[in-house]
Order: sequence, then C-alpha cells, then structure tokens
Amino acid sequence: MPESFRLKLVPGADPQAVLSAAIDLPGVSNAVDEGCLRDDPDDSRRCDVFDE
Repeated sequence: MPESFRLKLVPGADPQAVLSAAIDLPGVSNAVDEGCLRDDPDDSRRCDVFDE
C-alpha cells in the first residue's frame, strides 16, 4: 500500500463515516477530511482523526 493516498467521495457521502472506517484499517495512523480543512482551516481537530 502506498504511504499516502486520497479518496474522492461521491456527492452525498458522509466524510466522517469514511474517516471512521479508514482509521480502523491496519497500517492507517491518521486520516484527514481535506474538505473540512478547506471550509474551516482553524478547526483542524474536527477535521483530523488519529489512531491512538
């Protein structure tokens, strides 16, 4: 698997559900909702999910 990759979601998809599913995959340490960051760059905690 590449070190990083991006997903393009279909209109209407729930990005938070995708983040939750992605972070549970083996080898995934963090996931970022780039659309969220574009909409509100000052609220990065809401847009990032880290596997802790």
